[in-house]
Amino acid sequence: MLGIKPDPIHLQIAESCLKELEDLDPNSFHVHFLRGLIRYKQTRIEDAVSDLEKVLEFDPNNRECLLYLGILYILAGRAAKAEVLLTRLVEIDPLTAVNQIMPGYAKVAQGDIAAGVPYYQKALAMEPQNPMLMLMMGVTPGRVLPVEEVSPILEQLEPLVPYSIFGRVGRFMRLALEGKKEEAKEAGANEILQQEARWDEHAAWWMASN
Repeated sequence: MLGIKPDPIHLQIAESCLKELEDLDPNSFHVHFLRGLIRYKQTRIEDAVSDLEKVLEFDPNNRECLLYLGILYILAGRAAKAEVLLTRLVEIDPLTAVNQIMPGYAKVAQGDIAAGVPYYQKALAMEPQNPMLMLMMGVTPGRVLPVEEVSPILEQLEPLVPYSIFGRVGRFMRLALEGKKEEAKEAGANEILQQEARWDEHAAWWMASN
């Protein structure tokens, strides 16, 4: 979703590093963490969950692991379990704006969009010009908040990052929320997301869930 196109060679390098770590200690924190992230990128969700759960046995408050395992639980349909981890993440690191969204993301995944909205609003208040947070306001709170509240946020997003996926999809969302169907179709968000889904499993999941 960031517009980054990673070369597959980096995943191959990571797998090579993993092999070296496994030779040193196959049950170490670093082996489980790196293997979990590799499996995550390979969309081997349950395998990644298994490794990252072991990481938390080593370090229950590891912020990166709490974040990734929480996301994986959501992707695996265990959003209630994800909410517990992501709430702990916020308790450990309340100053990172994107962390503030995550428990709300889990609530939305459980079907309670209204309960998730305050988490999105708090995150955006912390970083009001963060393109990802601005776009996410359209993705989720945009379903339940008045158009007059969400549309100006998406309108500010367009000139901020006009050629990125945030600006282009943000424009589509704003037009759709405002009921401008023909203009929204012309914005071509489906084509944008289809291209992005080839690289980013989150984009693919987002397309399927929205």
